[in-house]
Amino acid sequence: MTTNQSASKPSESVHSFIYGISEIRPHLYICGYLALTRGEKFKDLQITHAIDASNILNTGGKIVVYCAAGISRSATLCIMYLVIHENLSLRDAFFEVKNARAGINPNFGFWKQMIEFEAEKCGKSSVNLIKKDQLLVPDVLLNNGNKKQKGKLCSII
Repeated sequence: MTTNQSASKPSESVHSFIYGISEIRPHLYICGYLALTRGEKFKDLQITHAIDASNILNTGGKIVVYCAAGISRSATLCIMYLVIHENLSLRDAFFEVKNARAGINPNFGFWKQMIEFEAEKCGKSSVNLIKKDQLLVPDVLLNNGNKKQKGKLCSII
């Protein structure tokens, strides 16, 4: 194989990320839409739904939340599920999802909304926007912000 051929093929880790389904909880998964083409994986994991259907959990079903790449939109939904339904802080929920799917990166608009939601419901947010290279970024994305906090910030429900 020539250098050009190997450079044009995606690496195993990229392929695994694009087509992979990552477990956040035994009943909650995240993936990109290309993973939906791998029906056998859904059967192996016994996933029963591929929609945003939180009420399905009450019946013992499992959910996969997906978007185009499993990076921003689906990650945001999974993070907020953990904040709302498991009363995790936004910071802890982010790291739970990031531990399951390392490549997540909710966009700035989603971060703003998640931070505002937590601040409104709890009186403060566990994630702060800080200035980095003339841009506002969530502190959890910086090296010194990668610490989970112990305990719950507040009870949303």
